[in-house]
Amino acid sequence: MEWIVGIVSVGVVLLITLLSRRAAIDRRARDLEGSDPEIAEALRKASRDIDQGSFLRQAVSSSSSGGAAAG
Repeated sequence: MEWIVGIVSVGVVLLITLLSRRAAIDRRARDLEGSDPEIAEALRKASRDIDQGSFLRQAVSSSSSGGAAAG
């Protein structure tokens, strides 16, 4: 029974962490809109990629290809 509580607790903490990071990226993009629109657009694109899961797929594919190239 304790392991169920542990799994749920970890899930809640993970969800809160992911949502706060997403909000931080969006807030940073809004802050930079006037002074550096290119970086603001890159942050918005990164946020969209994270939402779609393509950011994770790119990280996994580059780490696996990097390992193959080094080996």
